[in-house]
Amino acid sequence: MFLTLPDTLFERVDDSDGSLGGVFQEAVKQWLLLAEDVRAANSEAESWVEKVLHYFHNNEYGVFDDIIAASNTLLTDQEFQQLAWRFENEARQAVEASNTSRHNHSGATALQGLQSVAEALSDIHLYETSMLLRSPEPNPLQLDSLIRFALTIGELDRAEHWLEQPQWHNDPRRHRSLRNLWLQQKGQTDQLKRELLDAFHQRPDLYSLEASWLLASEQERRQLRQKVEEMAEPPDDVYDRVTMLITVNSLDKAAQLLVHYHNELRFYHYTALQTWLRTFEANGNGLAMVVCYRALLSDLLDRGFSRAYHHGVRYFHRLLALDNEINDYHGLSNAQSYIRHLQSKHGRKWSFWKEADYPTKPEQL
Repeated sequence: MFLTLPDTLFERVDDSDGSLGGVFQEAVKQWLLLAEDVRAANSEAESWVEKVLHYFHNNEYGVFDDIIAASNTLLTDQEFQQLAWRFENEARQAVEASNTSRHNHSGATALQGLQSVAEALSDIHLYETSMLLRSPEPNPLQLDSLIRFALTIGELDRAEHWLEQPQWHNDPRRHRSLRNLWLQQKGQTDQLKRELLDAFHQRPDLYSLEASWLLASEQERRQLRQKVEEMAEPPDDVYDRVTMLITVNSLDKAAQLLVHYHNELRFYHYTALQTWLRTFEANGNGLAMVVCYRALLSDLLDRGFSRAYHHGVRYFHRLLALDNEINDYHGLSNAQSYIRHLQSKHGRKWSFWKEADYPTKPEQL
């Protein structure tokens, strides 16, 4: 059977991209569907609880992490309750034996099993038990997990309980995000909007702006736009400030800011730059497009990512085309200076320059 092969295959195959793990996760889903059909036809064909536990306990490569939680249509509620009792007892014994389950494999496995049963049954109390046995005073990340599970199953009172814990003073932004989800799920949209707007006016940042903008009226949006446009310079974070200006549709100011502070831009995330490019292109902000294309191209060449050189060539030729449209670079180095810099720094990347059909050295110009 395919599900018996993880150890053999993972020892022989590089799964750094997660492809093999994904295959096994899909195989688990198919196995569960078949198992449900078999059990419906013959309930005595297999000891299904033990079969699921066998895979759960033989899980060195993590491909069976979700098998218990996903077995909610295979196993009965009574069987899950028995599993919960079994896992909880094992976890308590392990915790008592070591005073901590953190470095105890059997205890950690039992706690994972108890949490999986809680997910299968949508049982907040079991979920809380699995967390509190591990950590009687959950940290913000653990509280995050508790609250998100409570919200997922509609346990809003328990979500509120965990939102009120004092540990949140260490992570106010995460707390605010979760509280927003809680208010939204409760249907308290007006209160959510008031709190978001108050948070933004007290301490303007990208997160509170994006959340506020979605709920704001037209008048409130005009006020938000004015406040963002009037924020002091230089910005603490160029990426955040540019994104804030784009959020409030102040695109020309966003482009001007990006060009002015292009040397301070430290966030070269591909998807963000691509989003900016589409926005600035639609708005006709050529210099801002130049900054984005240069950031993408310089990052690609700095990393020597040869498999993506075809993208770099596209960026390069787009920069050449933009140069024909730009008369004043307003403090940016012009196209010739930028290309000479690339040639000086990356002249040995022959395959890029060949694909770009461009000289590798300045003196060849």
